[in-house]
Amino acid sequence: FVAPEAMDHLPLNPDMTREAMWLSLSRRPDMVGFFAYEIIAKTKTYDELKKLSEELLQPIGPMWKKLDRHKREVAFLVSFASQQFGRTPRAWGWRNRNHLPAYTMLQMAHIPADIIFEETIDAGCLKDYKTLVLIQCDVLPRSVYEQIAAFAKRGGTVIGDSYIKADIPGMKRIDYDFSDLYTIKSYYSTPENERITGAQAEEILLNGSNKFKEAFKGKVDLFADCDSPKVLLNVLEKSGVKYIIAVNDKRKYGDWIGKYKAVQEEGVAQDVKIRIKKGNYHLYDVMKHEEIKYTVNGDFICFDLHLEPCAGAIIAVQPQETETVKVSYSPDSKPSTVKIQITDAEGNPVKGAQPIKVDIYDSQGNRNEFSDYYAAEDGKFVLNFQPAINEPLGLWKIKVMDLTSGKSGETGFYNRKQ
Repeated sequence: FVAPEAMDHLPLNPDMTREAMWLSLSRRPDMVGFFAYEIIAKTKTYDELKKLSEELLQPIGPMWKKLDRHKREVAFLVSFASQQFGRTPRAWGWRNRNHLPAYTMLQMAHIPADIIFEETIDAGCLKDYKTLVLIQCDVLPRSVYEQIAAFAKRGGTVIGDSYIKADIPGMKRIDYDFSDLYTIKSYYSTPENERITGAQAEEILLNGSNKFKEAFKGKVDLFADCDSPKVLLNVLEKSGVKYIIAVNDKRKYGDWIGKYKAVQEEGVAQDVKIRIKKGNYHLYDVMKHEEIKYTVNGDFICFDLHLEPCAGAIIAVQPQETETVKVSYSPDSKPSTVKIQITDAEGNPVKGAQPIKVDIYDSQGNRNEFSDYYAAEDGKFVLNFQPAINEPLGLWKIKVMDLTSGKSGETGFYNRKQ
């Protein structure tokens, strides 16, 4: 990079870093990493990563890997054969970027889709989906084509673009020209009068997402939807509890590189309406630790949601209402244990995964090193804990907060001589 020394947030500014983190987490990854980490050291972006670690990764991380990805009805083929041998218009940069605009449009239309590849089709994955999206798939291996044709004959829906020449039974062609985005070249090597600005690219994506909405009407069963295409949704689940992750993608030109009009890099807060399929649910804002009030409109539950710039929200959709957090300590068990139960009004453990904050204080008010963030599973968690022989005697306290509902519980015990 060649840049002024004062430009202290290369390669991403804090807002875009925050959104990137939320988008990554919304997919329930096994790990999160940032490319060229050494570049952002001692910058505002580095400070933002520290804040995200303290306010998001540490409290919510233990719960995250207990969640499962919600089953999707739609598959989106990223074709290696088409990338290598196709003759469709090309995006500038890596070949897999050719599929990115169309997939982004699907996300703006709130249509959840799994990315699949030719080898996964050969392995028989199409049996798990109802709809297959083929964008820029003008070259396909014969074995893949035969499986797609068989999928269509079995009643599967295939949605494609104008570039597909293969004969696929009943395929619905989306009425949209994707070439505006596919032919974008490097911004700096394009004459100024031919450049597509960030705002123009956003309009192209919005128009495409509307076309996808039309094409999918009546063909996909959405659990969650939003009135703003600039909110990106994903659904995770655990033991019948759904977790809606909503990420604010609304941005404007800022003071970083906004003067070039290439990228809208500064986040904008949004107030949006989310709707989900009607059910006997209790909704919780996990980041705010509070229950959400909602209204019923026909076959849907609707609620308002405020999203900070380039930030996200986690909405737990529970069949049970969280009533009590029970905490007990068994000093005589081997090993000594702290037992935590999160229950409903009938005393039944609450299903799902619950992020919890455990604080253990000795008789002098010092916070013990076993104090940390953990995760209960289906309302239960056990922590092995024994005070060290040289720690203060007297009355200790254990406080536990369920970060989903905001409910708390505590217990105490006397630490006596061993």
